[in-house]
Amino acid sequence: MVAIEINEESLMIAAAGAMTSALLTLIFSYLAFRVSIESRLKDLEHQLDALADLEEAIFAQEERIRDLEEAFNAQEERMRGLEMVTDGLEALSIDGMPGGE
Repeated sequence: MVAIEINEESLMIAAAGAMTSALLTLIFSYLAFRVSIESRLKDLEHQLDALADLEEAIFAQEERIRDLEEAFNAQEERMRGLEMVTDGLEALSIDGMPGGE
């Protein structure tokens, strides 16, 4: 049989190595987590910028729609006016025709 002698010094070296390994693992895990969080924050900032651009585009589109509605309403008013003139002309031509009464 082979006897393995473990003394205090080798036990202390093994414990120090294990603690160093655990500390390095913790540091690298923290750094990886921080990089991941920063990356996600940058992604969120880009998404917020995109949403702000979309909101601006929506406001511009709504303004165009209001302008078109106003133009459409003005066109309807003109058409009503033309219909009144046309109706008046038809009435005049019927009344003004010989024997139209």
